[in-house]
Parts: sequence; C-alpha cells; structure tokens
Amino acid sequence: MGLFLFLDPQQIKQSYLRMLVIVFPLTYVYDIFWIVQNHAKFYEDKTEGGMAQVILLLVWTLMFFKLTLFLVMWKASLNFPKFVK
Repeated sequence: MGLFLFLDPQQIKQSYLRMLVIVFPLTYVYDIFWIVQNHAKFYEDKTEGGMAQVILLLVWTLMFFKLTLFLVMWKASLNFPKFVK
C-alpha cells in the first residue's frame, strides 16, 4: 500500500492513507511477538561473530522508527487536505 502511494501520489485518497495507518499497529504487534519469541535465542547466540545481536539491535531500532512513522502518517491522515495542496 505504501509503495502504491509513493509511486502514484496523484491518486492518493484519504482512505488509502488511513488504511495504511491502520495496518501499522498490526505489524507492530507482529514485531513484538517476534521479539518475545526470539530475543533470548538471538541474544545468547555467539555464532557468526555476533550477527544475531546486530539483528536484535536493528529490530529494536526499526520498532522506534516504525512508531515515529506511524505518528507522522496518522497526523498526515488527519490533516489530509492541507498536505495534498
């Protein structure tokens, strides 16, 4: 959905942006579930020179940026007419 909005911005509608904003919390829940399931296993993995710990760090960083992106997109969906002009 995000790629569609990015590639064809002239066709953007407020409902498309709202659907994308609604999907973000669902992906956030999936990410939290993944972290709960794999955190201990990845944290204690000493193979590959610590690559598993780097993956965990990147997942946590992505969670922060995903939350920030969600807030920005939610604000844009509320002020949609002002952003489209």
